Amino acid sequence: NKFRLCLDPKDRNKHFRREYYYSTTVNEISLSLHGKNYFLVVDTTNGYGYVELDHESGLLFTLNTPFGRCRFKRLPHVMVVSQDIFQQNRRHHRFGSTKEELDDQIFISVFEATRANNVSLNAKKRQFKQQSVNCFDHTVIQDGILPAADKL
Repeated sequence: NKFRLCLDPKDRNKHFRREYYYSTTVNEISLSLHGKNYFLVVDTTNGYGYVELDHESGLLFTLNTPFGRCRFKRLPHVMVVSQDIFQQNRRHHRFGSTKEELDDQIFISVFEATRANNVSLNAKKRQFKQQSVNCFDHTVIQDGILPAADKL
């Protein structure tokens, strides 16, 4: 049994101005994966919760409750700006700086980076040393990326 706070941030969201942050596209990823034999897919558990807010940002994410005010110390997933902030933060913890490093050391780098940043991975979504993996509604194989069979 876990306590879960549910809120509707639409009134607060209209006061935030998004700084759009564009993630890597499926096409960009497919170019770097072509010809690879094995694939690894990992996903963080409660990824937004790993992004700490400074005091001033936390004040922006304060809400009233029947028990008093509650200030978020970690990035809440319900805010309109959360996705962009998370993606920017994730980019800072990149697992290697060149494609060669990613190709040669991705397996070790992923686990070293998660350990160094105290990030836990979602065991249910992990796909490990596979010749084909399902990710983002696509199936990745040695020859490229295909639409996932269950999406056709």
